[in-house]
Amino acid sequence: MTGVDIEVRSVSVGYIGLGTMGEPMATNVVRAGFPVTVFDLAAPPVARLSAMGAYKATSPADLGRGCDVALLNVVNDAQVEEVVLGESGLLLTLREGAVIVVHSTVRPATCIRLAEIAGRRGVGVVDAPFTGGAAAAAAGRLALLVGGEDRAVEAARTDEATAVMAKMKELPVDDIFSRNGRVREDGLMMHDMYLMEVKQPSEAKGPWDYYRVLATLPADTVFPPLQASDCPLIKK
Repeated sequence: MTGVDIEVRSVSVGYIGLGTMGEPMATNVVRAGFPVTVFDLAAPPVARLSAMGAYKATSPADLGRGCDVALLNVVNDAQVEEVVLGESGLLLTLREGAVIVVHSTVRPATCIRLAEIAGRRGVGVVDAPFTGGAAAAAAGRLALLVGGEDRAVEAARTDEATAVMAKMKELPVDDIFSRNGRVREDGLMMHDMYLMEVKQPSEAKGPWDYYRVLATLPADTVFPPLQASDCPLIKK
């Protein structure tokens, strides 16, 4: 996560859920220079993030007092709802204009319900599950699955789905999650992939430093060709 300007880094981030995926993701946010507050029932990952400079919260509500964006990476729908709506939930303290980002894999109905409730308090909710494992999380190379991106909506000058999708296919994707990425005509997200090697313990320079990149595999060499697509919208 590089090239983040000072204005963006002034955004205060809260991270709830520091498990296999959550801890390396939160670690990257801290390393990027954002002020981060963390919460998890397990003490060790909280201690590791705190040692890096993160603040420790005593509850989701405590975390919500000072953050602009709250990222959730808990196990299931029930935990997401408890973290947001519970007796010590985020909505008790999040300010108007704050945003909750749900990275957990939950039912769409759960995020819709949360968005309706949070919206009454002026708090936004974004459903943003991801693909990739712990290595991708540590490397900052996860792909987020969201309903759309702002620049595509702005470029299309509409929120009509067909127009926005067409714009998304025109725009390249080259960010902290994907390199050399693009949305192909059949809707497949094309992006580079990586051949990785596990490091020896003596080679690790810190937590989550488990792998080295041996080779970058261009998108066109690892995904099936467009001619092999089963998408009914593609004329062959």
